[in-house]
This record gives sequence, C-alpha cells and structure tokens, in this order.
Amino acid sequence: MDSTYTGRTVNKMLLLNSWQIGSGTQTDFTQALQYPIINARAIHFLSFVMPNFMRPFTTRDNTFYYFYDDTVKAVTINPLLFFITIQGFCDYMTNLLSANSTPIVISQTQNPTDGLSPLTLTGTAPTGHTWRPVNYTGQTVYEANFKLGFADAVYTNALTQVASGFPNVILRTNSISIQTNLTGSTHSAGRDFNTTFTVPVNVAPGNMISFSNPYRIEFPTILPSISSVNVKLVDDDGYELNIPTNCYMTCTLAVECDA
Repeated sequence: MDSTYTGRTVNKMLLLNSWQIGSGTQTDFTQALQYPIINARAIHFLSFVMPNFMRPFTTRDNTFYYFYDDTVKAVTINPLLFFITIQGFCDYMTNLLSANSTPIVISQTQNPTDGLSPLTLTGTAPTGHTWRPVNYTGQTVYEANFKLGFADAVYTNALTQVASGFPNVILRTNSISIQTNLTGSTHSAGRDFNTTFTVPVNVAPGNMISFSNPYRIEFPTILPSISSVNVKLVDDDGYELNIPTNCYMTCTLAVECDA
C-alpha cells in the first residue's frame, strides 16, 4: 500500500472543453491541468454537452460506386453537408448522379398498391438504360453503398434497383465514444478498446446532446500523477466525429484521488 495513503479520498473536478484545447483539434486534443492530480484511484463521469452537428458522411465513406450501362461509375457525396429529411437526400443524390451523366432518379420506395414506404431507396434509370450498385461484401471502400442501403452481395443490371436496407444518411452515429489516456473501461477489441465513456445520441440534428450519468470507474492501478488529459471523440465506426469547426463539447469528470 502507498505509504502516503491516509484512507481518505477527494474528488477533483475536470472541466474538459474543445474550445480551450492545449493542442490538437476539437475532436482529438490534449488539455493540460493547472495542477497535477496525485495518486488518482478512480474517475467519475458527470456530464457531456454538445450540439448534434455531426455530419452523416466523412471522407472515408462518401463515395457511392455503381455500374451504369455496365460501365463502373462513382459519385462523391459532400462530407460537409447535413440532410434533415430523406426526401432532401433523394433530391441531392438525383442531382449528383445527373451531373455525372448518369441520370438515375433516387426516390423513397413506395408500395404501388397502398403508397406506403418501407423506408428504403429506389433508383430508376432512364428507359433504355440499366444500372446496378457494386456488389457489397463488407469492403470498407464501399461503405457509402452500405449507408444508402445498397448492401447486397450480388446485383444484376436492371432499370430499377430497390435498396434492401434503410438509408442511414441523417444520424451519423448512435453514440459518441470518449477515448482518453486515463483508462479504457471496455474490454472490447479493436476500435473500442480504449473507450472510457460512451454518450448516447438521442436527439435530432441541430439539437443539444446533454447526457449525465455519474458512474465510477476504478483505475486498475493507482496513477501517481495526471498532468494532462487526452480526449478523442469517435463515432460507432471508430472514426473521429465530422463536425464544424465551431461545434464544441464540454465534458465534466471527477477524479478520485488521495486527500
């Protein structure tokens, strides 16, 4: 046991915000502490606040690949855009495809009998032409196809293609993972390994994400000194959040340490 341990602990507040970073970006930064925290034993997550301005596409997953009259084509979705409605996205994709000399009309799928929609997309080529999305078997390069719902392993040329999955083009992620240098509370492998806390995204774009849940994570070993905190904000895919430069977050933690 540490010879300096008195048996009494205190909680020291950490207010982390992405507009007063010491170095880095607002989604991956280091914030120095005014005074080091000695003999840290546990960390308490208190609150997280950030406007939901997460854009639905990033430069890693914004290229849609397809064949038009058996010739491979691709269009790039602007990763700086937000989409508030599915119809707005359909209009955008129709214009984007037309500008690429492939006038495929993207629309919301509708049942011809009752007019109801299963919330999928339909792409229709002009009469006399055919098209098909590329076959998707989990390749990262075709991630945009997956996000649009065109994620079948095999497609054949046709005038009309109906997506089998829903278009995930409005909400980027179900949760925000907060990764820090303090501890990784998950036992998951890969991209989730060093996640300390997870914040649910339960509001529509443009609204404020506000989450509080005072759970405690005990460090596996005593940290003799904490002089700075590294913070990285990632989505469900493990990618850094794609947010505007004036979109800021505030995260409040309490570090339990010797008195």
